[in-house]
Amino acid sequence: MRRHCKFHRSHSAIPPSVAIALTLVVCFMTAGCDSAEDQLKLAESHLGDEKHEEAMTAYNRAIKLKPDYAISYYNRGLLYVKLSQNEKAIEDFDKAIELDNKLVEAYRNRGQIHLQLKNHKQAIENFSRLLEFEPENSSAYTERGLAHSAAAQLDKAVADFDKAVELDAKNVAAWQNRGQVHARLGKSEDALKDFSKVLELKPDDAQTYFHRGSEYSKIRQFANAVADFDKVIELNPADSNALRERGWTQFVQRDSEKATDDLNQAIELNDKDAIARDYRGQVLASLGGWDEAIEDYNAAIDLNADFYQALCHRGVAYLGKGELDLAAADFDAVIGRKGDYVDAYISRSRLRRQQAEWDQAMQDANKILEFDPKNADARLSRGMAFNGKGEYDSAIEDFDWVSEQGGQDIAASTRRSKAFANRSFSYYLKKEYLKAIDSAYFGILQKSDNFQAHNYRAMAYIAREQFDKAIRSLNLAIRYNPEFAEAYSNRGYAYGAKNNFDQAIGDLDKAIELQPEFAEAFQRRGLAYSAKGDLEQAAKDLDRAIALKADFAEAFCDRALIFGMRRDMVRAMADLDEAIRLQPGFAKAHLRRGLAYLEQGKFDMAIKSFDEAIRLEKDYAEGFCFRGYAHHGAANFDQAMKDFTEAIKLKPDFARAYFGRNLTYRKLKMKTEAAADLKKAKELDSGSK
Repeated sequence: MRRHCKFHRSHSAIPPSVAIALTLVVCFMTAGCDSAEDQLKLAESHLGDEKHEEAMTAYNRAIKLKPDYAISYYNRGLLYVKLSQNEKAIEDFDKAIELDNKLVEAYRNRGQIHLQLKNHKQAIENFSRLLEFEPENSSAYTERGLAHSAAAQLDKAVADFDKAVELDAKNVAAWQNRGQVHARLGKSEDALKDFSKVLELKPDDAQTYFHRGSEYSKIRQFANAVADFDKVIELNPADSNALRERGWTQFVQRDSEKATDDLNQAIELNDKDAIARDYRGQVLASLGGWDEAIEDYNAAIDLNADFYQALCHRGVAYLGKGELDLAAADFDAVIGRKGDYVDAYISRSRLRRQQAEWDQAMQDANKILEFDPKNADARLSRGMAFNGKGEYDSAIEDFDWVSEQGGQDIAASTRRSKAFANRSFSYYLKKEYLKAIDSAYFGILQKSDNFQAHNYRAMAYIAREQFDKAIRSLNLAIRYNPEFAEAYSNRGYAYGAKNNFDQAIGDLDKAIELQPEFAEAFQRRGLAYSAKGDLEQAAKDLDRAIALKADFAEAFCDRALIFGMRRDMVRAMADLDEAIRLQPGFAKAHLRRGLAYLEQGKFDMAIKSFDEAIRLEKDYAEGFCFRGYAHHGAANFDQAMKDFTEAIKLKPDFARAYFGRNLTYRKLKMKTEAAADLKKAKELDSGSK
């Protein structure tokens, strides 16, 4: 509180206003006032008329007339405050206190100026001195609490606000500011109680509705948050901040349309609001509008060059567009400015995973864990990098840690769901398919719309050749994310495995429509066309897959199959050699090379290739089956019999293995056994059509 000290003659029976007027008349008639008190009254009169220069002249004259008069310095200090000359105001308050150390209002006003100038220590000292004289002053505790809060001494701030409301239960400022400090301390329940108390005392306080709404939003009580923002807008329809925060809350609730409407209005009311631009950018990015999102992020950064969050979000948008160099530049810039900004490290780690830079991705995750060892997002990111490096057990350890973390809010359950889903992928890569299916199931229990969990479960079903179950899981993945290209690709593969080639091609067409450079989708569509006998289109798709992904061993392997079907064995062998060069441990490529040798009647070379395929994949039914054919061709009938039998053991419905063993039985003159195997082969073959 700032106020000028007034002085009246105690012996005068004339009303004060008349006394001042008479004094002024005498002053002018005598060409001046001879006392400091008279000059103070003259200054007060000038202030009433907003004549600041004349008031300053009167204060200066009062000080000249009476240099040791504390009130003159104090009142002149207040005028300096009004004129925004804070340093001069402090000098006058210093002098006033030097002359009269019990002038409590001087401590208050000097403390307020120091608080305004962010001289927090001096502000606290002044309010403390004031409280020595007035220990029951609720407002003084409130002001010292504000100074402690500004100095980030939050516990001390709370203690002062506690005392303020103890002394005066109707001190609105103390309740409101304590609520804000509780919010900063993460004590949402206490903050909400304080804000609600303010609204009991002051029911139409729009600012407090705004603060309470923001706190509700923070703890994901979105309906309450929206209700409070609605109240702010009802009280002040032009409150762009409330529109902005309501828009963000609508977005978090996945109502992009309402979010966009609110954010558009907020920006129309205040086109200098960088945060609103950033929020709208995030909404647009979520809808795949990368270019429009980047425009908003650019505007936010232009409005606030230090807005590192918007810079990070722009990097994410560039990542979504596939402009990886620009994304990396933004993430690097954010980390250069704000070395402990977790989101930038998480986003850069994601970028590095996308570029298969597993060690660098892991470094970013580890950096977060240095200053936040319990950061679940960092553990998730590191786990995915471990998967990329093939260190599946380490990945599972990270995912297990995340899945064991508590919390019932949406964010916590979402992280656990991601952990279970990614652990499912780890088990899939380890070829532990039942564990993969179970882990994905737990991810779905945590969050039923986790489309990636449904997708990973389907991949494990495909590996187990449970194609109907895979298709059901992929139907759910696509329901929850209709733009999920990988799910269409996987469903296309499953349909192809069931010989539903038209449905397979339809799904793979959709995958390519959604992701035009999806090499795996072209490779799978090529296989589907080859199965339909359209070798020309199959070759085009496989050529495209290899053009998109030059190190795509599987596409080389499949193109070799097309060349083989065209009897172009030279090019078939060249593609198989390239597949094996790119991926020496690729059992399927060794199998296909064995088949090429088998086709050419080179049985010994075929057997060597099948040997390698089986070495790489010990339960490879196809490897045993075709090695059986090679041994049969080389007249190694006993070994052929063993291989066909092992293939049937591994895959009881393998018609081709029964047919091969039938041929070997015939060579061994075992007609009964041959007839039984031939019958079984025909049954299985007819059942698969």
